[in-house]
Amino acid sequence: MELTEESVGSFLRAVGEGRLEEVKHSLEACPGLVNTAGPHPFWGGRPQPLHVAVETKCREMVELLLEHGASLDGDNAGYDHWSPLMLALH
Repeated sequence: MELTEESVGSFLRAVGEGRLEEVKHSLEACPGLVNTAGPHPFWGGRPQPLHVAVETKCREMVELLLEHGASLDGDNAGYDHWSPLMLALH
């Protein structure tokens, strides 16, 4: 899978909608997706998948992303410097 703005956006939407099997298959095909920032599927900013999973309160998705190497510190430059961990504590 090529990492384009569209493919990352689709992946983030799957994360946000809790589509666990689809996300799992995408991560197996392209492990780099786990920490890639892209367009937020529901509102502004450029979160990483773990940001979206925390915001949508999908524990299973958070666990899946962490199992695949998602960073709790994240790349936060495109998300008002909020890390996934900061979102979880908020």
